[in-house]
Amino acid sequence: LVEGRVVNETINLAYGQGNTLVYAAERIASEIGTEPQMTIAPSLLGEVTHYVADLSKARELLGYDPQVALDEGIARAVAWFREHRAMHPEDEVPVAADHEGTRHDAELGWKSLAST
Repeated sequence: LVEGRVVNETINLAYGQGNTLVYAAERIASEIGTEPQMTIAPSLLGEVTHYVADLSKARELLGYDPQVALDEGIARAVAWFREHRAMHPEDEVPVAADHEGTRHDAELGWKSLAST
């Protein structure tokens, strides 16, 4: 990518293992020591309920070989944030204010992470 050999390509960068959003939310919540607050509704007609990213293009074009699974990646990300949290004013981090999925111009708000 840096050398400009690959341009105008959509490439999946993932681990190649499927996980649900619920699982990801539970893992993140566990790492920061809280319970996830989720509203789970039935799937909509035609909604994709299971997806595993196809890494073949990333492997072919970039020589991509994933090394970090989701659980380890979440743990590392939370540890990095805790180590670097001084970069965030008043122990707060940005969160999207609109989670409805209907607006693409969601306001950015701030949520305190004082308990983490």
